[in-house]
Amino acid sequence: MSAAPRDAVPGLSAVGLFKDLDRSRLAAIEDELHWLTLQGGAALFYEGEPSTSLFVVTSGCLGVMVERGASAHE
Repeated sequence: MSAAPRDAVPGLSAVGLFKDLDRSRLAAIEDELHWLTLQGGAALFYEGEPSTSLFVVTSGCLGVMVERGASAHE
């Protein structure tokens, strides 16, 4: 993970979840951001793992795979 790019607030306001927040609240969220870059095919997390994070995809896409027995299904 890396630090958020300087002034990520304009990008955050474009995300539906954050669109109605004022600049000071967006700045408070920005202070807590940790940027993460994943290589193609890498897992962000696995089913059943506990999480305390919210992930916002700013570029690219993520797939969801559900493990059933020995195989994974998209």
